[in-house]
Amino acid sequence: MCQCRTQIGLRCRLTSLALLGVLAIGGLNPSAAQIAVVAHQQVPADSPSRRELLDYYTGDIQTWTNGRRVVLYDLRNNEQMRTAFYDYLGKTSSRMKAIWLRRKLSGEGAPPLLADDEHQLVDTISRTEGSIGFAHLDLADSLKMKVLLVIPDPAENN
Repeated sequence: MCQCRTQIGLRCRLTSLALLGVLAIGGLNPSAAQIAVVAHQQVPADSPSRRELLDYYTGDIQTWTNGRRVVLYDLRNNEQMRTAFYDYLGKTSSRMKAIWLRRKLSGEGAPPLLADDEHQLVDTISRTEGSIGFAHLDLADSLKMKVLLVIPDPAENN
């Protein structure tokens, strides 16, 4: 808080309070917290079910309906988002790692490719045919990729 006096001081305090209000509202921006499942524009899917997403991410479905290979992406450095995504699919991150390790060792597939951050993931998906991944909704550029679905915030269901 500023140490101004009289009317100027009141103005400074009001400005500080207004700034805090803006920051608080900005921190509660719904799209910033929502996770979107995004894919390359040419992916022949519009709104996959939770089960279909799980089948893609476990490797049970490895090609799109147009015959193109499904290219999966995951985030290397965002455990919180990865956990929320896999929770939505009904699995834990460690369970998904176990599934992919088993598939890799049996020669049935490879784990998702890892992006260092959401910006890299979104950029790569926009340029890679057949690709799918997840990122915060506010980073999904609908001109460069498809937003297949927005994962509901579990806190809103309480």
